[in-house]
Amino acid sequence: MYKKAIALVLLISLFIPFLSGCSSNDQNMTTLEKIKKTKEFVVGMDNTFPPMEFTDDNNNTVGFDVDLANEIAKKLGAKLKIVAVDWSGIQSALKSKKFDAIISCFSITDERKKAFNLAGPYLYIRQVIAVKRGDNSIKSFEDLKGIKIGVQANTTGDSAVQKMKFINY
Repeated sequence: MYKKAIALVLLISLFIPFLSGCSSNDQNMTTLEKIKKTKEFVVGMDNTFPPMEFTDDNNNTVGFDVDLANEIAKKLGAKLKIVAVDWSGIQSALKSKKFDAIISCFSITDERKKAFNLAGPYLYIRQVIAVKRGDNSIKSFEDLKGIKIGVQANTTGDSAVQKMKFINY
C-alpha cells in the first residue's frame, strides 16, 4: 500500500505541470487554472476497454483509469467529470477542448509527443497476440502469415500490426 501511495503522489506530481501548459477556452487561462476555478476536472475516456474503463450494470463508467482520474481530481480539489468518447475521436476531442485530459490507456508515441503534453507512463503494457486456449499453432510472428487479426483502429496495436505487412486485418 505504501508503494502504491508513493507511486500515486509521483504520478500526480508529474501530471499537474503538464496541465498548466494546456490552454482552455477561457482566453489564455491554463487548463490547471480552469480546473482550480471551476473545481471540475473533465476527463475523456473510451469506456469500452475493461478493466481500464468500462460501463457497469448501473451505466456508470468504472475501472482503473476512473479510479486514477478520481485520485487526481481529489488532489486538484476538483470533482471528476467523465466524458465518454469513441476512441476514433478522442484525440480530436482533446484538441478541441471538449475535456481537460485523456486518461484512457493513451500510449506514448513519437507522433503523440508532438501533438500533446504527456505526463509520462503510469502503466507499462505491451502488445500481445491472444489465441484460443489450447491452440498451439501460433508460436511466432511468422505463424501469423495469412491469418486475419482483429485490432482497434488508431491504436498502438493497430500500428504494430500495420508494420507486419504480411498480416491481414
